[in-house]
Amino acid sequence: MRTRRVGDIPMPIDFQLTFKDGTKELHYIPMYLMFGEKPVENIAVSRKVYEPWKWTHPTYIIESSHKLADISIGEIDPSQRLADVQRKDNKIDLSGIR
Repeated sequence: MRTRRVGDIPMPIDFQLTFKDGTKELHYIPMYLMFGEKPVENIAVSRKVYEPWKWTHPTYIIESSHKLADISIGEIDPSQRLADVQRKDNKIDLSGIR
C-alpha cells in the first residue's frame, strides 16, 4: 500500500489495517526528525515499525503479509491524537468494494 503525504506538517504515522476476520495490524512510520520511535501502546495489536519517513519523499509504501482482498478498513491515526484538521480522509472502508 502506498501512503501519500498531504499538507506541510511532518508527523509520525500510525496506519491501522483491519481485516475481514476482525484482526488488526498497526504500521508505524516514525518521522525522520524524531531520531527514534515511540513505545508500543497496545500489545493486543501487532505492530510493524518502518524506517523513518524522510520529509523530502512524498510517498511511503507499507507492506502486509495479508492479501489486499482481506482488508476491510485502512485508517491513519486510529487514536485521533495527531494534529489533523481534516479527519474525514483518514479512513477508508473497503468492505463493500469487492
